[in-house]
Amino acid sequence: MIFSLECSAEGAASVTFNKGLRIYQNNLLMTAARALSLAYPVIERMLGDDAMVALAREMLRRTPPSTGAWGEWGDNLSALISSTPLINEHPYLADVARLEWLMHRASRSASPMLQVGSLSRLSEETLESVYLRLSASVGLLNSAFPVDVLWDAHQSNGEPFCLDERALASALRKQSGESFLMVYQQNQVAHMKRIPVEEYRWLVDVECGLSLSELFDRHSDFDFIHWLSDAAQSGVLDSLD
Repeated sequence: MIFSLECSAEGAASVTFNKGLRIYQNNLLMTAARALSLAYPVIERMLGDDAMVALAREMLRRTPPSTGAWGEWGDNLSALISSTPLINEHPYLADVARLEWLMHRASRSASPMLQVGSLSRLSEETLESVYLRLSASVGLLNSAFPVDVLWDAHQSNGEPFCLDERALASALRKQSGESFLMVYQQNQVAHMKRIPVEEYRWLVDVECGLSLSELFDRHSDFDFIHWLSDAAQSGVLDSLD
């Protein structure tokens, strides 16, 4: 690992090497911390710059980037947070990180476009042979905490950030407890919304690859027609296979 390197030999050459190495290490660390702050702006606002640098250092040690695409690095920050003492004081923090990565991933996904012709499979094929394919931008999150409320409260909206603790407390009272969330992209913008548990379970089974016949058997009361219309318009649904 680059942070463990150091020339132990004596002489001017080793001094020059170690000085250059430290400059490179520091630049790498600052680049990594910047990448994390771009993918996890809410986590940064919650923890501060110093904590993000410390997390970036540990992330580099555990999972250094495999390519030069920094926007693709950092997906396991939630797991890292869960392994640190941070999770004891802030048990919701790992799920906030999970939500932020889903938002980051959705924002970088290709713009979804429903393959309209595939809808004909509903009338041409048996339900046992029809499968729903969600957009690549779609992500699901079930949390024991109202992480969507925490995420909303830490948005800067282009202004210098200042947490409105009174508004946050009020929002948490209204939306306390377990949350079921869907992240998706629409019009090149990542969106997040709270969904009913029934829809969440439906989407989980869709992602698991169940056929329409199996989905209807497991979710006999689910309003498929209404969901299909919404999913087609919002870009959540990619196609019927």
